[in-house]
This record gives sequence, C-alpha cells and structure tokens, in this order.
Amino acid sequence: MNDISPRDYAQSGGSERVLRSNVLSPGGASGSVHPEPFTLMTLLTRILRHPWVLLFCVVAATATSVALALNSPRYFRAEVLVTQSRSEGSGGGQSANANLLGTISTVLGGSLFQSSNLGFLTEYMKSRTFLKAFIQAYNIKQFLFLDKWDIAQQRWKEGEEPTLEDAYVLFKSLLTVVPNPGSGIISVRIEWTDRERAAEWANILIRYINESFKKSAIEESEEKRSFLDQELGKTSYVEVRHALAGLYETEVKNAMMARVQNDYVFKVVDFAEVPKATDPVRPERRKIVMAGFLIGLF
Repeated sequence: MNDISPRDYAQSGGSERVLRSNVLSPGGASGSVHPEPFTLMTLLTRILRHPWVLLFCVVAATATSVALALNSPRYFRAEVLVTQSRSEGSGGGQSANANLLGTISTVLGGSLFQSSNLGFLTEYMKSRTFLKAFIQAYNIKQFLFLDKWDIAQQRWKEGEEPTLEDAYVLFKSLLTVVPNPGSGIISVRIEWTDRERAAEWANILIRYINESFKKSAIEESEEKRSFLDQELGKTSYVEVRHALAGLYETEVKNAMMARVQNDYVFKVVDFAEVPKATDPVRPERRKIVMAGFLIGLF
C-alpha cells in the first residue's frame, strides 16, 4: 500500500478519501472492475439460487406445449398399394415387313401412355393437370376448405372461394407417391384430418387415373384408325397396305382391351382402409411436450 504524505492528508481535510483511493487503485489511478466470466456452471449456480423461477419456466413451457399438441389438428394417413398392369404391347413383330411397320408406327406415334414407364406414371399422378382434373371430377375443393364453405347454403362464403390452383397446391402437399423399382409396388399415401375421407380419396385416385388413361387410350386408338383408313384408301402398294392393315388390326385390339380392362394402368394390391382414430401420424404429441419441457428447463 502506498504511503500518504502529511501534505496530502492535510489538503484532504483529514478525509480518508485519498486513503481509499490509493487502497483500491494502486498508484492513485482509478481502476476498472472486470465482470465474472459467464459459464455453464455460473448459469446453474444462478438457477439453483432461484429454484422457483426454474420451476415456473418448466411448468409454463410444458403447459404451452401440451396445449399446442392438444389443439393442433390431427392428420391420419391412408395408404393404397398398387402395381402396374401388364398390358400387351402394340405394334411390331407380327408383320413380315417389320421395318416398314415400325416406320409407320413411328409416324403415327407410340402409345401415349406406356405402362412400363414407372417414373412417368408416378410423376403424372402428382402433376398439376391430373390433380386439378381429379379435384374437379370429385368436388374435392369444398372439403379441402371447409372453413370457407357454407354447408347450409351449399356454396362458398362471400368472397372466400379459393382458386383451383389453391386446391391443387394443398392437395399435392397431402399426397405422397413412393415407388419401389425393385418390387414394382407403388405406395400412394394421403394424409388428411378426416380419416374416412383420406381413405376414400386414396382409393378413388387410383380408379380415376385408370379411367383417365383408359379413355385417352381409346380416343387415341380411334384417331389412329381414322388415319389408317385414310392411308389405306390412298395407297395401292401391297406391302404398305399389308403393313397398314396390321397396324389397324393392332389398334382394334388395343381399343378392345382398353374397354374391357378396368385396371388399365394400375392394379390394386391392397386397398386403403380407414385409419384408426387412435393412430394419427401427426402431430407427434409426445415429441412436442418433450420439446416444451426441455425449452423450459434450459
């Protein structure tokens, strides 16, 4: 400790201010106080000093998470398993003039829907064109936006009708298509708050895609036969007429098969059943409550 001269003491009026200043700040200079570094141990020490604060935070966060879990809408998953139907290929191999037949078939265009193209089928099922048509065909939009639908009047509330694009975006978020190239099985899943409607939509989605492809195939076959009829009347070459006749016969068979085959694209392996009321897929209430507890604890 620095000594204080009699002159300094006398000028201070005998005050101990100079003494304290020199004791706290070596050399008479004013020093700075450094705060204690914040560590996990420091946090735990402060929490243990105020256990009621910790208890309040844990209870409040847990209660909030419980309320959130109980009030969140429950979604149920309905799943239908399908596989591709085995359809006979069109075109080739039956005519002696296979090259000529293949060339004409290329000019006409191959089948619009190739059942062997797994990637195309799964993507088409989620496409904007298909889903919008499906939503309109079965009046699904009103069930997707029940809060905007006047059930008593059977019409949309004033100024609240959603667009078809809104319905498509929402429905696509509920739909999951999972192909398994190894087994050839495709899992089509729909998650919705109404478990009965989820199962219904999953099943009729497969029926609708079969009907859509079937109708398109029949229309395509009719167009091709009309074209072939015209070409048969224009040519007198025996080989060409023979090839055209073979194509015409093939198109007749394709149209006949399409009309009698209900499972035109997909064959159902396992229909979707109504999920149990006790088996929602979300929200996962236990995880929500546990997260709330941990948030309150830390």
